[in-house]
Amino acid sequence: MTRPHQVLITVSSDLTTKQIVTIKESEFNTEKYSKDLADCAQPGEITVCDLTTKKIVNIKEDEFNSETYTKDLTLCAVTPVTPPTSIPNTGAGSVLGIAAVVSALGTIGYRLWMVKRLQ
Repeated sequence: MTRPHQVLITVSSDLTTKQIVTIKESEFNTEKYSKDLADCAQPGEITVCDLTTKKIVNIKEDEFNSETYTKDLTLCAVTPVTPPTSIPNTGAGSVLGIAAVVSALGTIGYRLWMVKRLQ
């Protein structure tokens, strides 16, 4: 006769001690254990939005105060400035184009003046 296979699970032990342990599934008790490992996390640093300065800061989890901080980081999000899709065409090319047109018109005007003067 074969022995039944024992299933082991990893849980956070005694929710007051916050220790991660591995136990037999048959020993699981919801009052003593939790299958959510986040329940055994020690108060560490969390990233929050400081509502007074509108900046994202790290604080100790046990210092969290919903009047001063929020876990919704979008409230502190800075809208990035998007660069233009095309650069305006202002520069040496435009200046040289205008200079060429003015020179051509000046030359034509001078030739017309000279033709009239010589007649």
